[in-house]
Amino acid sequence: MRRSRSTRGCGRWCWGGALRVSSYLNLAAQTHRRRWRHLCGLKAPLTHHTLAYVTEHLNVADRRHVLASVAKTLKANKALEGCKLNGLLFLSLDANEHFHSRHRCCPDCCQRHVEVTDAQGHKQRVIEYYHRYVVAQINGPKLNVVLDLEPIRPGEGEGAAALRLLGRIRRVYGARFVDAVTVDAWYAKGPFLRRVERLGWAWVVVLKREDMDVFGEAHRLSQDHPPGRAFADPERPRTVQWWEVKELDFSPQYGRKVRVVRPQEQWGRRIRHEPQTRRWVWASSA
Repeated sequence: MRRSRSTRGCGRWCWGGALRVSSYLNLAAQTHRRRWRHLCGLKAPLTHHTLAYVTEHLNVADRRHVLASVAKTLKANKALEGCKLNGLLFLSLDANEHFHSRHRCCPDCCQRHVEVTDAQGHKQRVIEYYHRYVVAQINGPKLNVVLDLEPIRPGEGEGAAALRLLGRIRRVYGARFVDAVTVDAWYAKGPFLRRVERLGWAWVVVLKREDMDVFGEAHRLSQDHPPGRAFADPERPRTVQWWEVKELDFSPQYGRKVRVVRPQEQWGRRIRHEPQTRRWVWASSA
């Protein structure tokens, strides 16, 4: 199989993920809007060739400096107040894949084997090249702000890239820019959560693995008990109940007590006249 070592395609997908646009053609079309040009100080629309040239020669450190400057200005102007929960500002971490190819790669591409079926119907395993990034952002009902992103290097796990990203965010933004870090179930590992605490932040993690002792114990201690709190959510027509269990052992590697919240949401009657239900399990640093 022919293998190109060009980095141009990979780099474009990287910036597309950071800028949240599907292509430079899409971004170039937006520059035709008068308000868009006024906001960016442009006298005329840009072409996709100009955008490609600029991003290929753009310094990553300069890009991070711009992101930090925008985020700090937003916080100073109280624009992030609407993103707070109970007065706390949360930093969300999530990994996303922005590029994959079976023909083009660069030295920073990760690799995996996938099974494909050729034109004759024969199955074969081929190498697929891809880029994944851990993205750190602040989410709110009306505003989402990307603070930084970090590529997952070949051969390393998502957690290593996430910790590298968190360390840089602490250096650039300071320990008090956010109050806590929220992550998905993949990060529910004791060593990772201890490192987050050493950086000076509390944490909230989604629990999905039913084989974890803390997951099963939280269910056993909360089942057959009335919810600790129940209320109606006016913005989304649904009712919410939650159960809370404190002082649970998370894992031997973590070595500390945690708090587990088990919320349940119920809304509507759409399928077979039965209400729709969603259940979550969250753990947080005590």
